[in-house]
Amino acid sequence: MTSKAVLGVILAAASAVSAQAAYEINIVEDRGNVVAFGSGSLDTRGLTYNTSLISYSNIHAGSGSIAIGSCACFDHYFGASAVPFGVMGRGAGSFESFGPLVGIDSYGLMVPLWYVSGTEIGLSIATFRNTSFGTLGIVRGTYVVRWGSGDNADTLTIIAGSNRAIPIPPVPEPSAWALMIAAFGIVGAMMRKRYEGERRTHS
Repeated sequence: MTSKAVLGVILAAASAVSAQAAYEINIVEDRGNVVAFGSGSLDTRGLTYNTSLISYSNIHAGSGSIAIGSCACFDHYFGASAVPFGVMGRGAGSFESFGPLVGIDSYGLMVPLWYVSGTEIGLSIATFRNTSFGTLGIVRGTYVVRWGSGDNADTLTIIAGSNRAIPIPPVPEPSAWALMIAAFGIVGAMMRKRYEGERRTHS
């Protein structure tokens, strides 16, 4: 087989993986709490980059908005619309969370900062204390957010009332904490520099 043929096979396989990329969020009730957890990959090629922001885990079933993972900076993309997975109940936020921030809101998709389309995203989890499906307005079922077309098509699936067991997050290594703190500092400096530039422009 020639080198061109080998390259063609590799590119075709990579394209197939990207086209089948998918992310799944499971939501369960557990001892007086609601726990949401997810993993998978996302194809952002069919979306339009919006901006980088910072947020924490939150859930609003009536609007279809959910974010899981640690409070962190994330990249936001237009082109994917949230699908309500319940009725208008009270929303909830959580700082009892783990993993990269991933989610969907009324405006688009949230992915980890500097995320490379199609790569695997590790476990993200959020615990919403003293809540239930009833108080949050969550209706059991499977809800699928779709975007893109052809090779750029992808999905984010929300399973409310999942049968999956809640995974136990690993304890972060000290090096991971250091890297996360450094990332916060870099993004904070970038946002401050952009703000000061805009202020000078308008003055």
